[in-house]
Amino acid sequence: MQDIFLLTKLYIPPAHPGAVERPRLFARLDAGMACKLTLLSAPAGAGKTTLISAWLRRSGAPAAWLSLDERDNDFARFLTYLVAAIQTRAPGAGADALTLAPLHTPRPAPVETALSVLVNDLAGFASPIVLVLDDYHVIQAQAVHAALAFLLDHMPPQMHLYLATRADPPLPLARLRGRAQLVEVRAADLRFNQEETAAFLNRTMGLDLTREAAASLEARTEGWAAGLQMAALSMQGRADVDDFIEAFGGSHRYIADYLTDEVLRRQPEATRNFLLKTAILDRLTGALCDAVCETPPGEGRRMLQSLADANLFVIALDDERRWYRYHRLFADLLRQRLGQTHPNIIPGLHRRASVWYEQHGLMTEAIEHAFAAHDGARAGRLVAQAAEPALMRGENAAFLSWTERLPENAVHAHPALYAYRAWALVLAGSPLETVEAQLAQVEQGTEALRAFVAVSRGRATEALDLARRALESLPGDARFLRSVAAWSLGLAHCLGGDMAAGRQALEQAAQHSRGNVMMSVMTLANLGELSARQGQLHRAQALYRQALELAVGRQGQRLPIACYALTGLGELWREWNDLEAAERCVVEGLERAAGWGETGALDGYLTLARIRQAQGDTAGAQEALQRARRVAVQFDATQIDDLLVAYHQARLWLAQGNLDAVQRWLDEPAAPAVQSYKDRVRARLLLAQGQRCAAQATIDAILPDVERYSTRIELHLVKALALHEQHDLDGALHELGCALALGEPDGYARVFLDEGEPLARLLYEAARRGAAYAGRLLAMFPAGTNSPPEMVEPLSEREIEVLRLVAAGLTNREIAGRLVVSPNTVKKHTINIYSKLNASNRTQAVEKARAFGIL
Repeated sequence: MQDIFLLTKLYIPPAHPGAVERPRLFARLDAGMACKLTLLSAPAGAGKTTLISAWLRRSGAPAAWLSLDERDNDFARFLTYLVAAIQTRAPGAGADALTLAPLHTPRPAPVETALSVLVNDLAGFASPIVLVLDDYHVIQAQAVHAALAFLLDHMPPQMHLYLATRADPPLPLARLRGRAQLVEVRAADLRFNQEETAAFLNRTMGLDLTREAAASLEARTEGWAAGLQMAALSMQGRADVDDFIEAFGGSHRYIADYLTDEVLRRQPEATRNFLLKTAILDRLTGALCDAVCETPPGEGRRMLQSLADANLFVIALDDERRWYRYHRLFADLLRQRLGQTHPNIIPGLHRRASVWYEQHGLMTEAIEHAFAAHDGARAGRLVAQAAEPALMRGENAAFLSWTERLPENAVHAHPALYAYRAWALVLAGSPLETVEAQLAQVEQGTEALRAFVAVSRGRATEALDLARRALESLPGDARFLRSVAAWSLGLAHCLGGDMAAGRQALEQAAQHSRGNVMMSVMTLANLGELSARQGQLHRAQALYRQALELAVGRQGQRLPIACYALTGLGELWREWNDLEAAERCVVEGLERAAGWGETGALDGYLTLARIRQAQGDTAGAQEALQRARRVAVQFDATQIDDLLVAYHQARLWLAQGNLDAVQRWLDEPAAPAVQSYKDRVRARLLLAQGQRCAAQATIDAILPDVERYSTRIELHLVKALALHEQHDLDGALHELGCALALGEPDGYARVFLDEGEPLARLLYEAARRGAAYAGRLLAMFPAGTNSPPEMVEPLSEREIEVLRLVAAGLTNREIAGRLVVSPNTVKKHTINIYSKLNASNRTQAVEKARAFGIL
């Protein structure tokens, strides 16, 4: 059923008739009319919404307002409300954008397309538009963050965004700050000073406090708006106000304790009982409160509405006022009071909450309340019921947490939990003996689970046999175990070196895993990794993005399983030399990996180490490797995992010139399956030691058996460098040509750039002989690289863009119009181009650029 559109989300909250004038903050908000973004970021109760609402009414600024809630993490819903808000000030704007959104078409256009249409519409309105997004902290969906970042980058100059949030959003704040396009209002700014406190308490709240009394209360509440309001509510109707304030001392928490207790004590008995009993709930709705408090239907809704009308520390979570929560501090204190006064009723309250949540399909909440009720039997039944769906969503850490808290007899009553726990433990990287202890309790499906254990331990033949037996013996309705077996079969083929069979089996596993989010995401991520291994980087990117689209939870948040796709995307961006995008993906992947107990973090830390090294941050690279090593040790890593950490460490030692450490590692014995990694390092070490012929021979011995594209490119490059040092330029250029031919179709870059200055010289020679891709790679080398004799410094991307327009015959003024910059800026770029290319005029610059392969 389609949601009803809530117009109230677009209403500007009314200002209190006696609201405090805050000219110092109004001036800050006025300054936002000259910037792209004004950020109001402060904790709950700091007065953000009140301030911006009062400013709008005072200034008369033309505002489009949108109050956000958690459901706006759905991008289609967010865009619908965003356009509706904008249309209150710019009628018709964004109508075409909505027709392109996922909500309106089964085959939506890219998000950027819809947003571009919206931006173009806004550009046609000459009047200023203030767009206010309130409660932005509820947004967790990356799609919404990305959309807002796109809007900030491209919105017309007459548009200004005001964001109210409890936490800084993942937007390009540093860039906006550096460009003087950001105004910030923080918690310290929102803190009430003594004058504002007196005005608030006396004029807004109707008290009659002396200046000294107001100052004392301001000191005790630290100017926190919500704290002042709680104090004022407690003081209303009291004759002993001065004594009341004087009795308040100590930390902020003690003040809040006293205020809350005073408010609670003044409520009717029925209200106090309701508050105490419902304090066990994180969220409240009428029917749930009726179930917990055992009151007639409708009583809970009436009581919540009464509390809201009295401003009694309840916060509405939706505009229909169906769901609420207590102020967090108030909830903590209510629970403390409940434990002190009625401890015996707490298990029953939690049990009734658990029953209600189960009846309404909210299994996570049902399980947590069963645990809180100390009802192990009920918790065991619920965990067994929720296990497969939870694991299919990739909620591995949550499931393990549940089983760890269950008494053993509750697990034994539901034998399937042993199989699920074995699977979760394998994914968490637990020791083999721990997994085997669970499998010993499983009667059916052990082959599927043991197949994956064999894969994770690097035993391809055993894994193939077990996976095939599992698929033959498991019934058709054993969806979870069959998907594990099919996935393991594909991984086992890849592990054994049969990539074609591996791809085919993984594609089949992806088809069979529909509905199983975790398996679908992991299979797509594996296919992405396989594509990248075979040099199909753009296909890998598409697969990783498809995986990310699936790895989304019920509230729009990225699931922990997304860590694999994020790490894969990060590696692609690193190879394409977009280090900022690479770091962003990998860091988010590491954050998501925490939901698996960090077992998914190993590849992330290894990629992060390579990113840090590319950024010139050797210490950061070493730190990332140390973290990878800790993960490998903590989760009983396979021999391959240990080797990968050691291999990257050896590469870092080579970059640092620590050849003795590299030699010691090479001298350590290694299994045949991992010898190729050592041979690659050995070739580099021999070259660094001046043993060029030996390095070349080592490469010739291993190159025919190398299947991974990036490794083939790397070996051709090392061989090219060895030949070049032997003054065999033609031989070196031949090997470089092989590497370029492999790297150009999908844009390999970092594998070339990581070779540094020696390769830059060879690339220059290749560019002079007509290798266009060599010229493009040269332009990517960082400033300061010792470029070829005729090229002082590589051109920036903007300079290449200017040079292309120069080559097309455009004048400086025409170029300025095309790039939307001033003619003086174009002139400066042109001067830089002449300097870098050692050219004296346009014609010479274009000729040299073509000779270098830049054009």
